[in-house]
Amino acid sequence: MPAETSSRTSRSATASGPSSSRSGPGSTPSPISWPYAVPSSNRVDTRTAHTGAVAVPTGGAHAEPGPSHVELVPPAPGRAVPGRIRIPPRRAEGQAARDEDATHGGVKSVTSALDVLDCFLDADELGVSDIARRLGVAKSTAHRLLTSLSARGFTDKNPETGQYRLGLHLFELGQLAGDRMRLRRTAAPLLEELRRLTGCTVHLSVVDGSNVVYLERLQAPRGMPGMSVISRRMPSHCTSSGKVITAFDPEAAQARKAAGFTALTSATIRTEADFDRSRAEIRRRGVATNVDETLTGFSSVAAPVLDSSGRALAAISLVGATDQFAGNLGRTAQLVSVAARRLSRALGI
Repeated sequence: MPAETSSRTSRSATASGPSSSRSGPGSTPSPISWPYAVPSSNRVDTRTAHTGAVAVPTGGAHAEPGPSHVELVPPAPGRAVPGRIRIPPRRAEGQAARDEDATHGGVKSVTSALDVLDCFLDADELGVSDIARRLGVAKSTAHRLLTSLSARGFTDKNPETGQYRLGLHLFELGQLAGDRMRLRRTAAPLLEELRRLTGCTVHLSVVDGSNVVYLERLQAPRGMPGMSVISRRMPSHCTSSGKVITAFDPEAAQARKAAGFTALTSATIRTEADFDRSRAEIRRRGVATNVDETLTGFSSVAAPVLDSSGRALAAISLVGATDQFAGNLGRTAQLVSVAARRLSRALGI
């Protein structure tokens, strides 16, 4: 028989072996019958995936290859074969690079969208031109980002002004994040009690880098005109909460020093030397005060929520009109200190 005919006959026997060996439903397929016996160390395991044109033998890494006529030809790319791993079609040349570029572009778009949301930290409403200017992008890009965010409820267009503002879905997510924080949940009844006893606005805050962030703000029962202009994020050197945390957290203090000391009023701390003197005094007294340092006409007193090592994890503060605090600072400081210690015990720290 010519060599070519012999080769075709061999491959035909190989391909038809498994199907012809079945004796009925539920039976175990018989081993493939080769033209002559093959040592067990060189037998081909048809359950394994192909790694090219030859199936992987079961004899291990050092097994001798079997005879050439027992070579198995893999199925065509994309074709599923029972008992074997599907071989995906080969991607077109350059597709991997394009996929990587698309991934990087997607990450950049997400980052840009988050930058848009950050623009609203100090503004209730902004127009497309405002966003474009703050981000340093084209107006068309800013409009596209705002449109995408609005479609998911993260921003909302005010029909009266034509400008954009933060959307309700972002508020919902923020509420969920706050409600799921153990610190905020545990502090809630203590903060409410403080507000009832003092009639002041009550804050629960933590530091984030060089700033202090108010996790909770319970407004004074009778309201405090002007408090609405105070952001949820403030420089830590000009608030009583920020000062008391940095006094008991060297890392937070260093972050503030690296960021500098922006003056919000004429009473704000402006130098590193004044900042360090203030921190030393706060550690001695156990509380921090703020007299017209954030906003003229408003003062506050804060106490740290300390862990077992003495590091501040958070702060509780009371805010009121400066003339209200002038003659009652001692009692107010005592109340906020007691509340902070009770919160530390409740958290088990």
